[in-house]
Amino acid sequence: MAAGFVELRPGHPPWMDVHDRALAIGNASLTGVRGRVARSVSEPVARRTPLSREEVQAILGFLLLAYTVYRLVVPLVRAGRQQRA
Repeated sequence: MAAGFVELRPGHPPWMDVHDRALAIGNASLTGVRGRVARSVSEPVARRTPLSREEVQAILGFLLLAYTVYRLVVPLVRAGRQQRA
């Protein structure tokens, strides 16, 4: 894609770049208790690092999302292996 042109895709507003989308996805995974914990932790971490509060929350959201996927995939893989044995 040539520089200066925005690729339009359904569901992604043209003004959102990769950074904004990553923040949105990371923050979307923070709901309930996890969200409250991430919001309370993000401000002190942001003060001590060059990251913004939103970036810290997005990173925590991605970590929690990855852990959730891991916790889902591992039992599925084990069950599949037991079915073959």
